[in-house]
Amino acid sequence: MLPVTLILLIVLIIYGGISYIHYRIIHKFMPHISLKECLIPIWNTYLLLRVAVNNPVSYFWYVILVSAISALSEGSSLGVRIVSLLGILIGTVLWAQAMGLIAQKLGKSFWLFAIMTVIPFANFIAFCILALDNSEPTKPSQPLKALVIKDIYVE
Repeated sequence: MLPVTLILLIVLIIYGGISYIHYRIIHKFMPHISLKECLIPIWNTYLLLRVAVNNPVSYFWYVILVSAISALSEGSSLGVRIVSLLGILIGTVLWAQAMGLIAQKLGKSFWLFAIMTVIPFANFIAFCILALDNSEPTKPSQPLKALVIKDIYVE
């Protein structure tokens, strides 16, 4: 049996490595973000989702709440477990879509990275590829134009 301090040290090293990988991905899109910000547990997930989609709030809350509810539903009735499993499935699809969008913004295959995100050890490899290669965010093919709505008066 390992001592508690050794287990805690191993967990902190793994968390630090994952936070650094998140930082490297986020830093490609938002250079002003520091490594200290990526060490905050829930905030780094929000920043990663902010890179993927324009409005990450719905993605963020769904991923976080589904994780919390699934953890709390352990040992509950069958109906709660089924709803929890459905939530986990939807959360996994949303997370895979977000990682695919990040890969696409870095000039990589959307589908390859979305599928790799769902597979446990391939997930880590996909994150390392996105974080540690020299890819830069691609520019959109056409610049975004401002949407102008003109008032139309009918007399």
